[in-house]
Amino acid sequence: MFVYGKNQVEELLRYNGKIKTLYIAHTFVPKGIIKEFIEKNPKIVKKVEQKEIVKIAQNRKARDIVAILSEFEYENPYDLVDKAIKEHGILLYLDHIEDPVNLGAIIRSAAAFEAKGIIIPKNRACRITPTVIRVSEGFAFKIPLAMITNPMNFIKEAKKHGLFVASLERGGHPLNKTSFPKPLLLVAGSEGKGVSRKILEHSDIIISIEQSKDVNSLNVHVAVSIALWKAFTENQESSQRK
Repeated sequence: MFVYGKNQVEELLRYNGKIKTLYIAHTFVPKGIIKEFIEKNPKIVKKVEQKEIVKIAQNRKARDIVAILSEFEYENPYDLVDKAIKEHGILLYLDHIEDPVNLGAIIRSAAAFEAKGIIIPKNRACRITPTVIRVSEGFAFKIPLAMITNPMNFIKEAKKHGLFVASLERGGHPLNKTSFPKPLLLVAGSEGKGVSRKILEHSDIIISIEQSKDVNSLNVHVAVSIALWKAFTENQESSQRK
């Protein structure tokens, strides 16, 4: 696993910091949190030519810095359930999202709208990769992520714990006429197949986003962002009333 780019490495250090080796170009002038890390951990820092940065990052656009780290550490999913309940917040379950760009964009939106965590299935789904980290702008290290082996068991247990399950799918209640009870488990489906039938059957509500008839469907990360914004603003308004 590796992370490249100044912003991504800064986020890694801010929320994780578990770097095995840090490669920096001879011409790179470190500042702020990166400079502090280098001063405290000189033994794992290696200065190399810019072309070596490109080679390590496996990307011609890579510049100045690349960090090698251990495999991404996933959280316990039920710790995230407990957190969502305790903080009266929003948890995401992504039902077999396979595109790393979509996953990275969803993580960034989850950070923007204060989701308490993201759950992904172990099989037939994208995991955290360098592309996901880059697209998320490093927020993959801020938002807690957990992995599950049996989605249906997780959905049932989440409901038993008190989470309200809302699935994004066509033909549901219009989003603009829906209010989300909290704590909330928001479910979004894969790019091609949507949310699985069994999960829809166990959802408390199915919601859809009204849009022009000329457009077949929204990209999943756009749909999730809109739904998260709706749930987030409801939380804000509720807090202001209190």
